[in-house]
Amino acid sequence: MASLEITDPTDPGTLRPHEKAFKKTGGEFFPIEIPEFVLQINLPTTCANDPLAIFLLYYTPEIIDMIVKNTNDFILKPQKDTAKKRSRVYNWVPTNRHEIYQYFGIRIYMTIHIENEIQDYWSIKSNVPIHSIARIMPRDRFQALHRRVRIAGENTQGPYERVRSLLNISTTTNSITF
Repeated sequence: MASLEITDPTDPGTLRPHEKAFKKTGGEFFPIEIPEFVLQINLPTTCANDPLAIFLLYYTPEIIDMIVKNTNDFILKPQKDTAKKRSRVYNWVPTNRHEIYQYFGIRIYMTIHIENEIQDYWSIKSNVPIHSIARIMPRDRFQALHRRVRIAGENTQGPYERVRSLLNISTTTNSITF
């Protein structure tokens, strides 16, 4: 009897149903019927109950160092020709691995504790909750990183070239989404 599951070729820890791909297209949508299969998560035993260890499987120090380099190499141009010489856009202080980990931690925190505006996370007004991220990173630094963080570099070739171009397009609207 054939196996109902196969290992994903891009990630040995992921199992997929062993089904043949469709060979034709049509004008109607019929959802694929997936046979029952045993869900099995194959994480290293060192990651069993440690969310940080799971995060570090994907964002290794080498990957973070690449993000640091691409972020520091990115030249942010002012959106208006009238930007003053002392504008914050010109006042970039290079980042480092520790600060990028903090930035990602704050971004994850923001997906769990949702506020209406980014500045609400640093607000001390009585009508909004007090968030501890203000002790981790100042708002202006977070916003500077938010505008500049780059996963892919300026001269990226190959499969990540589209990611770079999409990130550059999104900077024109002052937002970067992950």
